[in-house]
Amino acid sequence: MNTKKDLMQGLIDYLTDVYDRKKIGGINQDFFIKIKELDKKLEKYFLFFENESELKSDIESYYNRIKHMSFPHEDGNLYYIKHLSANQNGNPISGNVSYPPEWHNNYSHNIHSHLIKVFKDKLGIKKKIGEIMHANLMQFSKDKPEDQEKKEYSLAQIALNKKQYLKDLFKDSNIGYSNIINLLIKYDFLIDNNDDTFDWKGATEDPSLKAKTFICILTLLLYRKNYIKTNLSNKDIAAALSNTFRGITITPKTYGENRTNFDSKKIYAKPFHFIN
Repeated sequence: MNTKKDLMQGLIDYLTDVYDRKKIGGINQDFFIKIKELDKKLEKYFLFFENESELKSDIESYYNRIKHMSFPHEDGNLYYIKHLSANQNGNPISGNVSYPPEWHNNYSHNIHSHLIKVFKDKLGIKKKIGEIMHANLMQFSKDKPEDQEKKEYSLAQIALNKKQYLKDLFKDSNIGYSNIINLLIKYDFLIDNNDDTFDWKGATEDPSLKAKTFICILTLLLYRKNYIKTNLSNKDIAAALSNTFRGITITPKTYGENRTNFDSKKIYAKPFHFIN
């Protein structure tokens, strides 16, 4: 790859094709690299830019292209094929290799997950909330006592407004949450995006049931089973669910209506028979 465009464009186009479920034919074996090799290529890619502004602009465009993607995968199921041959002068040349769709999904998941982490780090996405909190706390320490009192509420509001996810609703996010998520993935309800968000596959006996209703029923079932905290408002829960499930917006009203009518909708909880 000789230009910065070639360096990234090939990977992004490949991820797009796999995500769109296009048929992937034979590709030169040198295209498929491990994470350590990818990091080396990324270092060269970053060096192409004359300034930080140009770099961030380019990264942001790629990040926006892939941030919504997710790929079904199985851990530890990745292998690499190497076909080495020689030209007429006896010099080694690499050939094209073909893999099944499952392999491409596993490989894409690894590459995509790593690129998202690198892009977020370069764009400072994960740091923004922390930097705001730090700046406010530094200023807070310099204020007079009477001014500090006035700002206590504002600082508390910043903390409360930190983006919440499904895991934040659980009483035990380490064991309880992890167990439930693993079961939902196992029974084909979720695809893990490895960033606290999921794509909802929604395996259900009633295909006409809206995803948002089904997610509300699941959450209410978890509440009834004592997994969910009891001091949460409908607004808190609706926001966490909307942040967790990509492309699905759940309003406090929708969650509240399902909460009120949960007993009459218990039949919809039947597919979640594995939740004890």
